[in-house]
Amino acid sequence: IFFRVRFSMQFQRIGAGSGKRKSEGETHASKRPKLEEIGKGYYSMYRYRPTKKTPLSIDKFEEATLKRMKLLAKLYELDGRKAGEGFIEQAKTIVGQPQFQFRDTLGEGEKKEPFDEDSISHFALRLGLCISERWRQWFVKYELLLFKVRMSALVARQQQMLLQMNNIQVQEVEETELKSLRDQLKIVLDDNSPVEEKYYKVPFQRVLKLVEKRKVLIKKGQAYVPHRHVMQLLEASYRAHLMAEVNKASKARVALEPAERDRILAFLDHVVENHDLDTQQNLDSIDLGSKLDRRQIHEVAQIHFPLCMRHLDEHLRDDHHLKFHGRWQYGLFIKQLGLTLEDALEFWKGEMSQSGKKVTLETWNKSRYAYNIRHYYGAEGKRTSYTAPSCNKIIMGPPPAPEQFHGCPFRHWNETQLRRELQKPRLHPAVAQGKQAALFGAKIELTPSQIDDTIKKAKDGFYTAACQQYFVLTHPTTHEESLFHNPVLYYAASKRYVEEQASKDAQAQPAIGSPSTPAQKTYVKVGSPDQASPKPEVKTEAATPAAAAPAGEEAMTEGSP
Repeated sequence: IFFRVRFSMQFQRIGAGSGKRKSEGETHASKRPKLEEIGKGYYSMYRYRPTKKTPLSIDKFEEATLKRMKLLAKLYELDGRKAGEGFIEQAKTIVGQPQFQFRDTLGEGEKKEPFDEDSISHFALRLGLCISERWRQWFVKYELLLFKVRMSALVARQQQMLLQMNNIQVQEVEETELKSLRDQLKIVLDDNSPVEEKYYKVPFQRVLKLVEKRKVLIKKGQAYVPHRHVMQLLEASYRAHLMAEVNKASKARVALEPAERDRILAFLDHVVENHDLDTQQNLDSIDLGSKLDRRQIHEVAQIHFPLCMRHLDEHLRDDHHLKFHGRWQYGLFIKQLGLTLEDALEFWKGEMSQSGKKVTLETWNKSRYAYNIRHYYGAEGKRTSYTAPSCNKIIMGPPPAPEQFHGCPFRHWNETQLRRELQKPRLHPAVAQGKQAALFGAKIELTPSQIDDTIKKAKDGFYTAACQQYFVLTHPTTHEESLFHNPVLYYAASKRYVEEQASKDAQAQPAIGSPSTPAQKTYVKVGSPDQASPKPEVKTEAATPAAAAPAGEEAMTEGSP
C-alpha cells in the first residue's frame, strides 16, 4: 500500500532580475540559454536553500531524488569507461536525455505550482550522501561534473555574470600592467594565440588545476587568468562551497527529529544503498596491506574482522561447517582480502572436513562445495569474479534460519544475543599484533551505557551506524568517522588503525639499551557513561616479571599474544 505523506519544502526566489534583460546584440535566434532559463539552483551554486512553503508529496520528493541519483550514476559509469577527449560531449548527451530534465512547475493550466525539482533533488542527495567520506567525495565529484557540463553551454559574458552573482572576488588586470606582462603572458600561451584583452588576478591556490597544466602566469602569489579560463574560477568556488556544505550536512543529520529520520532519512539511505559504490574496481583499489594467509585467518578474524564476519569465522572454527548463505558471505569476504583460489580451496577443505561428521574428505571431493568456491573466483559457470557483498546486500538478504549464522548482527540478532556479544571483552587491535608495548595484553570492555547506545542505534534501524560505533569503541583514539558500507572497509580501517598505532609506538620507543619497565596486564575501559566522546581509560595491574631477556628483546609474560 502506497502511503502518501505531505510535508513542507522551503523555497526562496533568488537573483530576481539578474541577467533577465537581453543585451542589444542578442537575437531571438540565439541558441545560448538565458540565465533565467537554466534554473536558479545551479547558477547560484545551490547557495540558497528553498524556503517558500509549498506542499510537496513524498512521492514527488522521491521521484526527484531518484532522478538525480540516476543521472549522477550515469556520469559515474561514463567516467569509469575513460572516454578521453570526447568525455564532456558524451556527458552532455547524457545530461540532455529527456528522463534527466528537471521540472520548474507541477500541474497544468491554472493549477500550475512552482516546483524547483533541480534544487530539491540536489539538497536531498546532499543530505543522503554525506554519510561517509567516500560518498561525500563521490557526490562532490559528479555534482561538479554536472555543473561543468551545464556551464559549458554559456558564453563567456554569462560566465562572467555568474562570478558577480556568486560574489567570487576577482581583480581585473589594468591595461598598463597587462602591457608590461604581455611578453611573459605570451610565453604561457601554448597555441600561439594572441594575448587576450582581459585577464583576472586571483591567488594561485584558487586555480591549482591551471597551475598544474601551466596555463597561467604566476607572479607574487597571484595567478593571471585569461578570460577563456574564467570557468575554472567558477568550478574552484563551487568545489570549495560544496565540500564545506556536505560536511555541514553530515552533522545536521544527527540533529534531525526522530519523525524526520523515519520519514526522510530512511528513504535517502535506501537510495544510497541501492547505488552501491563497491564495484570490483573500487574494492580492489582499497589498500589492505599484505594479502591474507589462510593459516592466519582465524587469528586475524579476532582482531580485524567486523562482527558479522567474526561470528561466521567462530562458528566455522567450532562446528567446521557453514550453510550456503554463510559460505557465500564469508567466502567472498576472505576472497576480497586477497586469499587466492588455491588457498581458498585448501582452507575450506581443511575446515569443513576436519570434524569428519558433516563433511569428510571423500564427501568434499564429490560435492559441489569446491565448485561453488571456484565459481566465486570466476573459474566456473559464466566466469565472473564476484565481489564481497556490501552491507546493504547482507542486511536486505534472507535472515538466518536455525543453524545458519550469516546476516548482520545489528539487523538480525535479537537484543539479548547482541547485548551478550557486546559485553565480551575484546583484545585491543594494536596490542593483539604486538604493536604497542605500553598496552601489552590490553583488553577492551564497553560500558553499559555504550552498549545501550549501540543497541538503540540498531533498534532504530541505523545498522551501519551501530557497526561504525562499535568500531570506534573497540579502536580507542581512532579518527574513523565514515560509515562502513562493506565489511571490507571495516577490515581496511582496522588494519590502518594498527599501522597508525605502530607509528606512534615507534616514535615513543625508548633508546636501545635503556632500562625497560616490567610488562603489565592491561585492561582498557572505553569511556564512561558521562562522556560524550569516548576516550580510553587504561587500567594496569603489574604482572610477575619474566626472566630477564637479553638486551633489545622483549620479556614474554602472561597476557602476551
